[in-house]
Amino acid sequence: MNAIHNIGLGVFATVLMTSQAQATIISEDNAGNTQYNTGWSSGRNGGSGFEPWTVNDFSQVLAFTGSSSVNGGGSLPTIDTNGRSWALSAFGNVSTSATRVINVLPFSNVTRMSFDFDAGLVDSGTFNGLDNQVSFGINMLSGSAIGVARRNGQSNFEFYLGGGSRQFFTSSLALNEGAMHVDVIRLTPQNYRVQLLNMATGGTDFRDFDLGSTQVLHHFSFLNNNAGSGANHFSYINNLEVDAVPEPVTLTVLGGGLLILIRKRSSK
Repeated sequence: MNAIHNIGLGVFATVLMTSQAQATIISEDNAGNTQYNTGWSSGRNGGSGFEPWTVNDFSQVLAFTGSSSVNGGGSLPTIDTNGRSWALSAFGNVSTSATRVINVLPFSNVTRMSFDFDAGLVDSGTFNGLDNQVSFGINMLSGSAIGVARRNGQSNFEFYLGGGSRQFFTSSLALNEGAMHVDVIRLTPQNYRVQLLNMATGGTDFRDFDLGSTQVLHHFSFLNNNAGSGANHFSYINNLEVDAVPEPVTLTVLGGGLLILIRKRSSK
């Protein structure tokens, strides 16, 4: 009886510890899903685990789906799914943006958010208080923001901190019009890592940010700030993923059921 009881408690402890330590993908979406067969706009909601898109496209033609292969004269690999990605275009003193809130409660369970991007060319100049740029990142519930940008006048991708007024930090990865991957990872409740991967060369770089207080990941945020006209100036995004740890209350229920089963067997 004691042996069965002790083994059961060991199993319960193992399940509890393993479940708390391992995060799983709980939200994902890509531009190849059927919800985007006729385009990309506010209110569309493909995949699972997200609120609908909010797309600020004032002309109604600057946000769309298309193949990222047109950037850089057809650089490979692409970030497309079923031949398409989400695209933002902006020129003539226009800024377009798209955000996607994750539908995961509590937000504090989220440990990683990731996506692919393909950044086109960026013309010189400024608009709306910012250098012309394209940026790809994550916003916290508090409004803090971190991510990766391509700005005019720079030779490398940059990491950024801040929503409106931004600080930029040069990465070791040279600008290109090809496939890139970003992971934003929670290291501690106030420390986060932005990790950048060149999908063609395998080159990587990262920057860690101390945000000064407890933060929680909240939504994807993508911007094309007056990058310029023509297909080689489009910015593309695809393959959103969110990881989270299991809910402690779920684990408690699971453990409670396991303990009841153990007691029943022990009493026989």
